[in-house]
Amino acid sequence: MEFHSLKTVGLDDEWQRLFLPFADQGYALGRVAIQERNQYKVYSSLGFIDAQVTGKYLYTADSQAELPQVGDWVVMMLFEDENKGIISECLPRRTKISRKAAGQRTDEQVIAANIDTIFIITSADANFNLRRLERYLLMVTAGKAEPVIVLNKTDLTDSPETLIDQIRSVFSGTVLPAFALQENGVKGLRSLIQPGKTYAFVGSSGVGKSSLINALFGKELFLTQDIRQGDGKGRHTTTRRHMVVLPSGGVLIDTPGMRELQPWEGQSGTAETFSDLDRLAKQCRFKDCSHRTEIGCAILEALETKSIEQDRYDSYMRLLKEQAFLENRKEERENKRQWEKSIGKTMKQFRKIDPKYKFLDR
Repeated sequence: MEFHSLKTVGLDDEWQRLFLPFADQGYALGRVAIQERNQYKVYSSLGFIDAQVTGKYLYTADSQAELPQVGDWVVMMLFEDENKGIISECLPRRTKISRKAAGQRTDEQVIAANIDTIFIITSADANFNLRRLERYLLMVTAGKAEPVIVLNKTDLTDSPETLIDQIRSVFSGTVLPAFALQENGVKGLRSLIQPGKTYAFVGSSGVGKSSLINALFGKELFLTQDIRQGDGKGRHTTTRRHMVVLPSGGVLIDTPGMRELQPWEGQSGTAETFSDLDRLAKQCRFKDCSHRTEIGCAILEALETKSIEQDRYDSYMRLLKEQAFLENRKEERENKRQWEKSIGKTMKQFRKIDPKYKFLDR
């Protein structure tokens, strides 16, 4: 991996200020570029090094999401003779991409951290899905990063403007057409990238994230694969998250395609992603309106007059239901954690009285 200074990978005055107390204690600063389980590749003052977290950090972290992720700035001890580091903690994250981890467990999965702008990639083929875009927007805005939607593979439609108009019906920000296989196909995308800023690519498999990154680099950095002909779905090209530095100086994080997409902190992003429905909800007759059967529901009235589309309403209601369920699960998990902590404290108190005391759970 090519050596890059910490300023090249995003170090600014605010990160330096946050790190200053640790520098006085002899620690070094680094930024995570690759993470695989508890093994890390980190940009540091020594260059690109291998690193692990301390046993204490592993033990005290309440969840995997609290451990370092790609894009995190980490505090560590450096071992120059071995070109390795031991990570003791992370600096507070400014932004993140986060979702509920796949499966039944109620756990947060942080995809990447400390991103300035997130490019949500969709494609002008069978993969195009406005409802999925809403979920990505919800995830990005909840994580406090700036979203930009990129419509890739514009050569596959005779009217990319029609698809862009559909995107603009749910998103008022920047929308860029792109075609990674054309020489000037990423001109608009390249113009947004600034030195020292961090960007991430997210999108489902097959939308062309790796092709776009290769076009930005001017060479094949990541392998690409064809999509399946039957349903337009892609195969996973990127299987782990990478942080790389573009020739222009911007920092870029590529992420694997996501098949399950449930935002972890969706409530904070709903007001922005569904701003039209959020404004209507404030006009409802009842503050606790469920927007299903109530008299005086402004959203139902707008649905009846076709001021909002049925699909958008269905998407909004489905996300509200998922968020309510997830919040209940989070509360249950937190209550269980607090109960386990109280049991632990009680056991410690008994052991102070009688060191031979053993707690029987049956």
